[in-house]
Amino acid sequence: SRDGRIEAGKIVYDDSNEKEDFFNRRVNDGSDLSVRGAVEMAGSKWAKESSISSAESYMGKVLPAIMDVTLKQEETKSSPSSLVAQVESISVDDPNCVAKVTPERIYSMACHPSPHSLLVGAGDKTGYVGLWNVDRTPSSDKEDGGNDASDGVHLFKVHGGAVSHMEWNSSGSLLYTSSYDGSVRKFDVGTQTFSEVFATYDESSQYKDKLGYGLDQGYRYWIQYSCMDNRSSSDQCLFLSSSLGTVFHVDLREKGKITFNESLSEKK
Repeated sequence: SRDGRIEAGKIVYDDSNEKEDFFNRRVNDGSDLSVRGAVEMAGSKWAKESSISSAESYMGKVLPAIMDVTLKQEETKSSPSSLVAQVESISVDDPNCVAKVTPERIYSMACHPSPHSLLVGAGDKTGYVGLWNVDRTPSSDKEDGGNDASDGVHLFKVHGGAVSHMEWNSSGSLLYTSSYDGSVRKFDVGTQTFSEVFATYDESSQYKDKLGYGLDQGYRYWIQYSCMDNRSSSDQCLFLSSSLGTVFHVDLREKGKITFNESLSEKK
């Protein structure tokens, strides 16, 4: 976590120290980030002790409970008339259902697959990932860390560039995020960590042992898009495309490997 001290129950960060410069301005050297660490990375403006405890409570208690119910949920068939009624009841102009989920412009979004809870994730142009518990109510605040000021939003800094894609796996236990900084991170509900599972690097000798060694082609290169390979039941295979028109497939099982890397277009 970042250097800081606690005064009167608040975290006070020392932002005067120069940050270590990581490849492509990534948030760190690829090490895992805990929920607390990812909130602290957001900076002193966003990382208050109340927001940290609220995020830890939601991610560590509420989200696993949502996932458990999702896994146990039995499929039910709805009649056409009931589906019509549900669609007609949808409203987009509820003034109480509005929240600022990320500090900057949103580049990607993903909804948790839960059929009964509405959890929306958003990634912005500077690498922030926000999770919004849309179903938040005053009574649920007690379960969500008791932070009335959160609006049900929990903010994390897990990338150094725009978050180009976000995607939950089918059970809602994993959230993948990819970024223009060339990295892919995975939030695991079970371990409560944001892990870097893949990253591109240039041909500098210190990166020879990295899976993405030699892929980065300089300032014009970034991960434009990514998605899970749903042909695999392991949730550990990804398709990625770059700003230079290349597409590659990454298999993260065992030691990991790039199964193909082809140029399909002259542009992104």
